[in-house]
Amino acid sequence: DNAHAHAGTSSGSSGADTPVAMARHLVFDYDWSLINCNSDYYVFEELAPDAYDYVQRQTAARPGEFNAIIDEALVLAQSEYDVTKEQIRKCLASVPVLEGMIATLKEAAAAGVTVHVVSDASYFFINSFLDEEELSPLVANLCTNKSYLDESGFLRLRPYWSGEEPHGCELCPPNLCKGRVLCDDLKLLDEPGTIVYVGDGSGDFCAATRLRASDVLLVRDDPDTPSARGLVRRIARESTRHPVRAQVVHWKSAGQVQAAVRKAFHLAA
Repeated sequence: DNAHAHAGTSSGSSGADTPVAMARHLVFDYDWSLINCNSDYYVFEELAPDAYDYVQRQTAARPGEFNAIIDEALVLAQSEYDVTKEQIRKCLASVPVLEGMIATLKEAAAAGVTVHVVSDASYFFINSFLDEEELSPLVANLCTNKSYLDESGFLRLRPYWSGEEPHGCELCPPNLCKGRVLCDDLKLLDEPGTIVYVGDGSGDFCAATRLRASDVLLVRDDPDTPSARGLVRRIARESTRHPVRAQVVHWKSAGQVQAAVRKAFHLAA
């Protein structure tokens, strides 16, 4: 259901002297991390500026309802401004990306690191980009809000977690708890090894607090991109109540992300 199936390989030890293979996971947030924009805003800015204005107004008036607002804006763009699903796909396939970020993902996957994308965007938005860049086969799991076509044929979205089934985490928005995704859905913390988590926003904070001392948290910290500094601000604000145990590396460029990923997983440059 809106996720890449992955045939994982288990490396169980056959004898007492065989070292246990350490798991290696690279987790990307999507907006402002794997790509260099907010895809929810970008698609409306490019294709339906009036729908973008609607998103801006409603986000200010209805905090905590961002998913529902984007869903409404999708309907508005398609019904009032005749934006097609194919136009949306093409737009999302060409979102801006920091030079070197795609290469970082490809290099890690080629070295046997398991790559995941965990995002508060949506499946169609992210998959349009992954398919365009031929990254889909390299991403083991895509955990994000669900995309579907309604009875009018309009592209819509529904939350990763519905309101009827709350995830119960006070740190996260109601539709998605990234900490629970890491722990319960992907079970990345069940086995020894290293997780490298690349993020930027406040929504990445819960996942950041779940990481272990053996893990690495790559936090975007670029004063020139203030909308991508939610995570660095929240870590500073909540360090006493919710400390982060992982090694924290701040980044501005994809080159810095690539260097940290190579170091964490001992990849040759």
